[in-house]
Amino acid sequence: MSSLIVAKKYARAFAKTVGVEDAVSKSFLGAFVAIEQIFAIKESRDVLNSLVMPNSLKKELLTYALDQGKAPQSLRSFVEMVVNARRVFLLIEIIDSYLALVDEANNRLKAKVVCFSALSVSQKERLQQQLESLFKKKVNLEVVVDTSLLGGFTVSVQHKLIDCSLKFRLDLLTAKAAL
Repeated sequence: MSSLIVAKKYARAFAKTVGVEDAVSKSFLGAFVAIEQIFAIKESRDVLNSLVMPNSLKKELLTYALDQGKAPQSLRSFVEMVVNARRVFLLIEIIDSYLALVDEANNRLKAKVVCFSALSVSQKERLQQQLESLFKKKVNLEVVVDTSLLGGFTVSVQHKLIDCSLKFRLDLLTAKAAL
């Protein structure tokens, strides 16, 4: 079974236990960030993902992150259960899956905009309004600048890609010219 499927099952179980309301999920955000920061450090990630390192060491690392993030007891118990089940390597995917469930339950979705240059506030607002109108949900935009696009932008939302980049159009012209 793929790790994403397993992570989603854990996320659904956690969501059933604690709920998916905004107020509940916001109480976990500091701890989620702290856990992600622990995983971002190569040495600690290696320990957490290791099959031979003792669970006591993994619990110690994660307890530190949970303390830093002021995690409620429900999250601490869940993380301990994940450690005991030897699924620590799935923790980031579980967190991402849980947050996706929260967004879905609260009629939100995330969109990633990659553009050649930074968007102005009005451009960002207009794009957000158009996406909200198209998907009938509140949209949280993440904007990333990538100069390799040569111009234009791409939008990734709900496993869909809207590509309005100059690079894509030039690639299409190149492919047509090759025929």
